Amino acid sequence: RRNFISAGAAAGIASAFGAPIGGLLFSMEEVSSFWTKSLSWQIFFCCMVATFVTDLLNSAFHGYQHVGTFGHFEKEHYVLFHIATGININLLLFIPTIIIGIIGGILGAFFTFFKLKMARMRKRIFFKLPKPIMAKIIHCIEPIICMVIISTVYMYVPDSFGCTHFTCLTKDGNTTYGCYNDTRADPEAEPNVIRYKCNKGSMNKIGTIWYTNGTYNEVATLLHLAGEDAVKNLFSRNTHLNFGFASLTCVLFLHFFFVSWASGTAVACGILVPAVFIGGLYGRLVGITLVNILKSFGSKDPHYWNWTDPGVFALIGAASFFGGVTRLTMAVTIIMIEITNDVQFIIPIMLSILIAKWIGDYFTHPIYHATLELKCIPFLRAEPHLVIASKRLNAELYTALDVMASPVVTVYPKQSVYKAAKILLNTTHSGFPVAKKKTMLSKSKHFYGLITRTELYVLLMKEEVFFTKEDIDNESETEGKSLKHVTYNEISNEKLCKAFEVERRLQKYVDDPKYKDLYIDLYPFINDSAISIPTKFSLYRAFLIFRTMGLRHLVVVDEFNCIRGIITRKDLMDFKLLESISKVVFNGKKEGKVLAKRISDDSWDINAMWDTSILDSEIADMNDIVA
Repeated sequence: RRNFISAGAAAGIASAFGAPIGGLLFSMEEVSSFWTKSLSWQIFFCCMVATFVTDLLNSAFHGYQHVGTFGHFEKEHYVLFHIATGININLLLFIPTIIIGIIGGILGAFFTFFKLKMARMRKRIFFKLPKPIMAKIIHCIEPIICMVIISTVYMYVPDSFGCTHFTCLTKDGNTTYGCYNDTRADPEAEPNVIRYKCNKGSMNKIGTIWYTNGTYNEVATLLHLAGEDAVKNLFSRNTHLNFGFASLTCVLFLHFFFVSWASGTAVACGILVPAVFIGGLYGRLVGITLVNILKSFGSKDPHYWNWTDPGVFALIGAASFFGGVTRLTMAVTIIMIEITNDVQFIIPIMLSILIAKWIGDYFTHPIYHATLELKCIPFLRAEPHLVIASKRLNAELYTALDVMASPVVTVYPKQSVYKAAKILLNTTHSGFPVAKKKTMLSKSKHFYGLITRTELYVLLMKEEVFFTKEDIDNESETEGKSLKHVTYNEISNEKLCKAFEVERRLQKYVDDPKYKDLYIDLYPFINDSAISIPTKFSLYRAFLIFRTMGLRHLVVVDEFNCIRGIITRKDLMDFKLLESISKVVFNGKKEGKVLAKRISDDSWDINAMWDTSILDSEIADMNDIVA
């Protein structure tokens, strides 16, 4: 199931944006916490098929209309934001690229912060509602309200901006009213423009130049077009005078706020195209600023300064904001290249994404990780992150004993039906260590293996495998030999009963006294290859083992192989690690107890709670011990 989720996420990116390699890298870098070589080629094949099928169907239909070109792939239709005009790169390009990367990191972090604040506000409102049905009603009404407000604002905001003439520069450098792009080529009026309430005007050709008194509305061109078409306008090359400062700034603020609001509603909507659009807006602002600065110096070599095209910086800005929000590096780089077909700018794109990631990581979590935390989904980061009072702690200095859950609920290879049913009814654990006693009078529980909750469910639903105490006395204690002949293959294909039926049967086993004398043999179904670690095992390495091997349970044993505790995914989450480590750092002092309580209450500010001198002395002592 885990592999199917990874493949589905990759196929979705590949199909939606025509980026098969980007989908593969997205799944590897963001979605999957467990990765293998075989999974790589499986998802690679999945992305290839998804992209091919999507392109094949799109070749026959444009806008739900059959066009009779089935099997004919046109690059303009299958590269989402196809850029046909190449521009030479100058070394000076990396200076504004760094600036754009910084802006992308700051805006990306603020976007994540604002989106999470609104999500938490929704949760508080829903929690205070007296009836659950009211929350469902609000879930349905909010997107409608959002749609009405956004549509109204976007419809009437262009009225606040005047009309803009189609202007361009001809070959000899003179300005004329023939188009709205700044180019040394022949003027050509681009059709992808919204006039709104502006005068269409007329066009006349005098000599080799077209003249027009037509106008268009810059804000309407950005807001009233579909998202993909608006992004194409921002990415367009040789269109320096397309949009001005006022229109770009206004649309940037509006779109930033509305996207952060709408993306959190109950309607399923992605953030890739909106993120690319927002990044393109401030990227183009930086580009226009640079063009005006260079014009003030009176540059007379247009070929040398050709790299200052605002469309180039719009592309770099789009990549930086996308990277600042998601904190992905390889995936975002390849996705941006695949959806624009502009390989020439891969180095500036990589630089802007990397800087945006560094800046964004300083302020907030990536948006996907933050959303998972908000939904209480235990998704582990790549490495343990321990920060207390602005001090980064070394996880190598702590052990599995510091974070394990104890005491542990265990089962025995030959388990009473009554006790097994009672354990399942009274706990929510998904796995149980199997313990063995060396002698009948021994109280030590020696680790033997692991069995899952589902396997216990299936076994307890088959009463024909139950046996009595007399059967045990008459049967030799040969490990792996079942008293009732049932194999793992026989029950692995067994369909589990409905939840209420399982609970009813378990309750019957607990209430009926006869099941206290009945047993089940777990030997054939125990995972005797389950991983265990000693109590003094490094916390950092335990974290890496747990994550890279895709474990669900990690049993902690002492030097005699006796079960001391167990580590699950929730024990390795950031908040739980801080709660556990704080008790160790402060050795049971008052500050540690207060911290642990405030962490568990989820109402804490970890960096402003106490004098850091206490922590400094503790860390210094531990470093001396290690040295």
